[in-house]
Amino acid sequence: MPAWSLDRARHTYSIPYWSDGYFDVDGKGRMCALPRGAGGPVLAIPEILDQASAAGLKLPLLLRFSDILGDRLRKMQAAFCKAMAELDYAGGYTAVYPIKVNQHFNVAGELAAQGGEGFGLEAGSKPELLVGLATLDTPG
Repeated sequence: MPAWSLDRARHTYSIPYWSDGYFDVDGKGRMCALPRGAGGPVLAIPEILDQASAAGLKLPLLLRFSDILGDRLRKMQAAFCKAMAELDYAGGYTAVYPIKVNQHFNVAGELAAQGGEGFGLEAGSKPELLVGLATLDTPG
């Protein structure tokens, strides 16, 4: 049986296929988050959990990496812009996030904050509209 290695762990758990570069295993064998992808900060999940426990939080915890949301949104918007340029498409493009997918402010609000002019929220009901309105920045 071959010796255990980082490459073998990545292959065994198919990390490159499901993580899209946002998660990996470090040299100590710990699962790590790379919220801005390669070249950005590397956050060891066990260290995050140790810090959370030291702060008095109990497991299980839901960890959200808002930088991943923003990075994915920017990549999607860039892909559409590139395709529009390649095909000489003169129309516009707006990424639309349906509130019903996840109405939590940490998700919908983060996307709205990072989406810029080419982003919108879709509301299919009055409660979703209220969430959407509360999420958007309003000029003061």
